[in-house]
Amino acid sequence: YAFVVWDRIPFASANLMTGMSSIRANWGTLIVAFICQCLMLVWTLFFSYVTIGVYDATKQGRMIGGHRMHAFFFALLALSYYWTFRVIANVVNVTVASTTGAWWFEAESSKSSRNGQRCKGCRGDQLCKSITRSTILSFG
Repeated sequence: YAFVVWDRIPFASANLMTGMSSIRANWGTLIVAFICQCLMLVWTLFFSYVTIGVYDATKQGRMIGGHRMHAFFFALLALSYYWTFRVIANVVNVTVASTTGAWWFEAESSKSSRNGQRCKGCRGDQLCKSITRSTILSFG
């Protein structure tokens, strides 16, 4: 395998260095990623609690419907879990991609507009725009 991909290593290395430079310049994206990771954990715990409750209700006969209806409930629960998990993951993806795109394409204009001020590592305005774009304007 190493011999097959050996000529692609410099390109992969350049991509990795560029990505790391973007994250270093926009460390606020890491905070967004960790918050969404915690949200996914809370969603997983809540989903587990609900699934156990639905399972207990079906076993005790408190839910109306036959075996097919119970299977339908669990299919909807699985769809709900997967859908929410993917939406949260895609919010992180769009936020990071949008912030990185702004960093990449607006790097020169932001350097000239700072007038010698040193950036502290987080372009808060662009990060807020990216979060707004991923959660409100382009949600879904």
